[in-house]
Amino acid sequence: MNKFVAIGTFVKAHGLNGKIKVLSHTNLKDKIFQEGQKLYVGANHTPYVIKSYQKSGVYDLIMLQDLTNLDLIKPLLNQTLYVNIAEINLDEEEYLESELIGAIVRENDEKLGIGLDIEEGKYYNYLKVKGAKEFLIPLVKAYILAYDREQNTLKVSNAKALIM
Repeated sequence: MNKFVAIGTFVKAHGLNGKIKVLSHTNLKDKIFQEGQKLYVGANHTPYVIKSYQKSGVYDLIMLQDLTNLDLIKPLLNQTLYVNIAEINLDEEEYLESELIGAIVRENDEKLGIGLDIEEGKYYNYLKVKGAKEFLIPLVKAYILAYDREQNTLKVSNAKALIM
């Protein structure tokens, strides 16, 4: 299964030796930004392999194998960064928050809407849902029961109370 999920953007070079600043908008960074993990760049999903990773403030700094200088990374700047879900070692109950964009949100058997976007909060993130009205669901266990990747469905609890 090739399901590419956007996780961030290559923002700019960091130094002259091939490090790239990534503005990521994903959870589970410890499972994504690992040495040897493949990342895909741009609409064509060109594959690259992570050589090294470190956190730097709001950015993630990565080096990609075989891209060792500024001239080689310039074409990647401002492009969207993806992962292939099949290549990430996720536990059965884990999901990337960006997978929820486009997912059908259900409480019991009732469709509440479609996931539109992830909004970052101070303590946890929210899924913006478009149904009869737009509303936010906190991405915490009190509301999120399960994500079914095959059906692209998010099962929630207590979310109807959030619709105003």
